Amino acid sequence: MDKTNMEENIKRINELYHKSQGEGLTNEEKEEQAMLRKDYVSRFRYNLRAQLDHIDFVEADETITMSKSKRHNNDDIFMNEKRNLRQTYLACRDALTEAELEDKNILITNRLFALAQYQEAEVILTYVSFGSEVQTIGLIQLLLFRREKQVFVPKVVGEEIRFYKLKTIMTLAEGYKGILEPTAAEEELTLSNIEGMKSLLIMPGTVFDENRGRIGYGKGFYDQFLKRNPQFETVALAYECQIAPSVPVLENDIRPMMIITEDRVIK
Repeated sequence: MDKTNMEENIKRINELYHKSQGEGLTNEEKEEQAMLRKDYVSRFRYNLRAQLDHIDFVEADETITMSKSKRHNNDDIFMNEKRNLRQTYLACRDALTEAELEDKNILITNRLFALAQYQEAEVILTYVSFGSEVQTIGLIQLLLFRREKQVFVPKVVGEEIRFYKLKTIMTLAEGYKGILEPTAAEEELTLSNIEGMKSLLIMPGTVFDENRGRIGYGKGFYDQFLKRNPQFETVALAYECQIAPSVPVLENDIRPMMIITEDRVIK
């Protein structure tokens, strides 16, 4: 409704009001009055909400609640920044030669083996590497060969990941976006089947920083899983070229407890 129509409606509401105080209204006029009032209240509420969307509020504890429009703008900026960082650092990772990847993977795996959390773990949850990610296929094969620790790997089910016990690497098959996944026929991880056992979750990522900030691949699979299962100790594997000066993270984003690169362990 434009401004002219609104003014005409208000004028008509006033006319009907004054008439109702004098000679009274016909049934048709009463229906018209009710309809105009309802429309006016609806329009008033809409305009008020639109104005409030652009106002910041100071709470009782003096914190500022940002306006809805600013939050939306900030969300867009935040997501664009993450997207740009992801693209930039993935390009750097993808540019590593096979020889460089092989050398760096050996160093990272050796640092992982040296961790007390890895040595003490009876259960390992690990991603199955894809593309230029820090390789875990060799690690998984070694774990299965030694049979000292139970191994669980993820499978995308709907909008989340679930972990399934792996007994042989031969049961992995291409799944979500071509990534090797276990079949649903395998034993699914539950808290009851690892109760009382020390566990370590090895997670991937695209960009990290020295405060253990992490950017994943955009779906939030590991954030969601760890919010449901906060008891797991976590370590992320990355190359030094994936460590940024800082990454944008929200308060509820999950930070790995440690990040292992070919040069160091970030805690």
